Amino acid sequence: MPTIKIRTIHECEKIKSEWNDLASSPRSGIQNLGASSTFEWTKVLINNHASDKKNGVLIGEKNNKILLIFPYYEKTYRYLNIIKTRSIEQIQEMYASRNGLILANNNYLHVDALLKFLCENKIQWDTFVFSIVSNNEHEMEINRLIDGKNLKHIEDAYIESPYLKLPENHDHLMNKLDKKFRYNVISRLKRLKTKGDVELKVYDSSSQVEEFISIVYNIEKKSWKEKAGTSITTNQKQEDFYNNFTRLAASNGWLMGFVIFHGKNPMAYSYGLFFNGVFESLKSSFSDDFKQYGPGNIIKYEITRYLCAHGIKYYDLLGVKDSMKMKWTSKTYTQKHYTIFNKNIKGRAIYSAIKVKKFINNTILKKQNSEDNYESATTSVKNSDSNTAHNSQTILAMPLVTTYIDNVEFKRKIRMLKN
Repeated sequence: MPTIKIRTIHECEKIKSEWNDLASSPRSGIQNLGASSTFEWTKVLINNHASDKKNGVLIGEKNNKILLIFPYYEKTYRYLNIIKTRSIEQIQEMYASRNGLILANNNYLHVDALLKFLCENKIQWDTFVFSIVSNNEHEMEINRLIDGKNLKHIEDAYIESPYLKLPENHDHLMNKLDKKFRYNVISRLKRLKTKGDVELKVYDSSSQVEEFISIVYNIEKKSWKEKAGTSITTNQKQEDFYNNFTRLAASNGWLMGFVIFHGKNPMAYSYGLFFNGVFESLKSSFSDDFKQYGPGNIIKYEITRYLCAHGIKYYDLLGVKDSMKMKWTSKTYTQKHYTIFNKNIKGRAIYSAIKVKKFINNTILKKQNSEDNYESATTSVKNSDSNTAHNSQTILAMPLVTTYIDNVEFKRKIRMLKN
């Protein structure tokens, strides 16, 4: 079993090669760790997002060989506005692509050393948080190890993200798509070409970084995201992160950015990384000047053509499973979120409170569904408005277990149960 030691991110500079070797060890296609598991991403994220928080790296070593790496930051909050809680969370919980535990040979038995370290309370904690790409075998192993230490834990399906497994022939990919959708993409591209040249440009070298970043920010400012306040350029921390990380990504050969031009005008971009056999589209957007042509789909069409031609098998669309992304694929993977609770008074109290909240939420949901079913059985009104209202009630009745509700809201739910 490896011995766990705490190191600073700066002390880990000398082991960054070993770190990245562990992060890039093959798993199974889309379950390979993303570039957010690398030393470079972690260092930039800590310096940019967690410099004001206590942070560190748990290193598991045996016979001078690194077997486990767990970068973390310390998060403090008051649970239910009452219990002051110290949470040790994987740094990638702040911002990541496909995330997971960095283990030698993908051996989940090394997690036992991490749990032993926690149980000995060599670091102060009440909750311990990390994520993995869902895999039944790995989850069973993690659960067995957690139970073996008599620790309580909760696991949630954190986010479901779409991806493509690409064939060698691009036509085979397009032929699998909905006919109407395929026709719309190709016909809009043809219509655009009648008004000027359409070209996909790849940015993958250090000499191209400045030009690529400039184009990305210009497109962001012309996109709907700017007005919505979700663009990179409306978030200084995000902008600083990409300014710093892009150069490192390029120097390590991970950068794979795409911009599609109409003439000399950039229409859309995809900020991508190629790491561990997977193309990850971290960010993408388009200029509103071209929205009538569906530039978001046109750039995906051109990117998939490029990836197929270069033998790249996996295209991770990242983010949530929305309707636009799912037009391109039926495949998804799930990022699973684990929270482990300390055996101390705070850990037990938080775990019990979460279980009670979950029970109350489920009970309220059942009660509302029962009332809705009764109402639908006694009325003949079945229009779209009533369906929308029903869906809204159901969604509102299902807050995430990890959402923090204050005492007033908690008491209100108790009263609902009594009625």
